[in-house]
Formats: sequence, structure tokens, C-alpha cells
Amino acid sequence: MKVNADQLVANLALLVFIAFVIETVVASVFSIKAIEELLRSSWALSIRNAFVFLIAFGLCAKVPQLRLFYGSGLSLPAILDYVLTSLFLARMANVVQDFFAYIKRRSREG
Repeated sequence: MKVNADQLVANLALLVFIAFVIETVVASVFSIKAIEELLRSSWALSIRNAFVFLIAFGLCAKVPQLRLFYGSGLSLPAILDYVLTSLFLARMANVVQDFFAYIKRRSREG
């Protein structure tokens, strides 16, 4: 089995970009004042993470090019590819969220 590393790297780069888009969309929804007031409790982050995971899974299921191992030559069951890609996208969206929070904190300090 030959693994196409170039395709795998291209898929990772695309997923990082899609994670940025997902984080931006979710952040915009959760920044609405009415929703922001409701979600000040401790379970808000869990709801947000579940929302991000569901968006990522839906995108992976509908757009085959957004799967992590698409065109790489690795033969995995489709559901495993969906789940791994969704988890990767959800984690990358959290990294982007943490980065935005860091920038926001730094701008308040300085």
C-alpha cells in the first residue's frame, strides 16, 4: 500500500483552514448578546464543543474532500475517517479559539 504523503499534508492544511472557519462561525453565534447571557454557566463550553463536533462531522459526511485520509491511499472504514477528521477539526477549532482568547487578553493588557 502506497501512502500519498502530499495529499495527506494538503488535507491537513485544508482541515486547519476549515477549523478556522468553523471556529469563526461558532464564535459569531455564541457572541450574540442574548445567547451569551444564557451560556455563562459551566456547561456552556461543553455545549459549544458538541456544536463544533456536530458541524465538523456533518461537513465530513457531506464533503468527501474534507476527510483527513481522502486520496491518501490509506484504506480505513468511512466512519473511522469521519470520526477522526471530526475530532481533529474540533480540536483545531479549540486551538483557534484559545489563540483568539490569547490575543484578546493581550490587547486588554497592553
